[in-house]
Amino acid sequence: MKKEIAINQDIWNKIQSLPPFTREECKKMLDEATARVKKNLDIFKNDTMPRHSSEKNVYPVDTNHDWSSSFWCGILWLAYEYTSDEIFKQQAFIQCQSFRERYIQRRSLDNHDTGFLYTLSCAVGYQLTGEKWLKDIAVGAADILILRYKKDGGFIQSWGDNGEEGYYMLIVDSLMNLSLLFWASEVTGDPKYAKIANQHAETCAKTVLRRDGSTYHAFYFDRETGKPDHGETAQGFSDDSTWARGQSWAIYGFSIAYAHTGNPKFLECSHRASAYFLNHLRDDFLCYWDLCFKKEDHQLLDSSASAIAACGLMDYAERAQDNLAWYRHAAGIMLRSLYQVCGAHLDPKSNGLLLHGVYSIPHKLGVDECCIWGDYFYMEALLRIWKGAGGWKIYW
Repeated sequence: MKKEIAINQDIWNKIQSLPPFTREECKKMLDEATARVKKNLDIFKNDTMPRHSSEKNVYPVDTNHDWSSSFWCGILWLAYEYTSDEIFKQQAFIQCQSFRERYIQRRSLDNHDTGFLYTLSCAVGYQLTGEKWLKDIAVGAADILILRYKKDGGFIQSWGDNGEEGYYMLIVDSLMNLSLLFWASEVTGDPKYAKIANQHAETCAKTVLRRDGSTYHAFYFDRETGKPDHGETAQGFSDDSTWARGQSWAIYGFSIAYAHTGNPKFLECSHRASAYFLNHLRDDFLCYWDLCFKKEDHQLLDSSASAIAACGLMDYAERAQDNLAWYRHAAGIMLRSLYQVCGAHLDPKSNGLLLHGVYSIPHKLGVDECCIWGDYFYMEALLRIWKGAGGWKIYW
């Protein structure tokens, strides 16, 4: 391992010295989270859901139209898996019906986030219940997603209308959306989805991941030749900095790509991204919204990035079987800190799970608020800890 992408020994030792995250802590946090989700069923009724981010720590009611709409459905499935309470299953089915309508109407599916939308709603629902209609809708969504594949360049176009000039590009978030394609190949037996997903992950490994293990947010290609052109940011501090949530997507996304392909290159990419992330944490093991900042900069946290990274670290460790106990311990330390510093119990009026998230500072969206994906990955990380290594039912 190159020195610049090794985990700093001081950080390794400091995390190792802390008391482990216990099952009692985990149960307390899961119980509180699921109780809050259940209470929110009185607010988000039928096919409504929380907006992507809160306003003064309270989520407004929204409809199924955004890229982030499936995270509420994902939270319901997590709550059902933890509690076996049928009310969560029933509400998740109602959500999935709204995703069926969105699919039939092809409403706001003209981007790579079709993967997020239909993995956490219909694909997960099928995994947990075996309902065939959920599988059919999710496979149909995968068919829509692969229409954005660009043979010249070997990637799925992230933003813009399909083939639109100025949008011959991908973003690091897209690694998470590949799960829908890998899953579609598994349930249909058709390798075309996994082939495209594998090629996209290969392209990400060559472009968004820098030599030192940090990441670009977005990467552009020459529209005529497909050759890699340049990286830049949309939600980070600068083109050369490392947007924290993007780094966490890389940790988790490359590990998922390895799980489905067995390609050791992707596991190495996840390790490099993990090391860079861990080396740039604050003293409380949380991260600022961009990893370029130091303690004295007094920037805002992004709790959602830490929650995603905790999931990714556990996934990487289980795939690699490399210091499995240490990485799970590190993830537990991060979860404890998230609860102590960012837990929504600190604001009695909040209907979220995690405070101090950031959607996009440059766009003045969801700044120092609850973010619905942060809530989802916080719950996923807790459920992973609760079930133990090897016990997690793979959603991704």
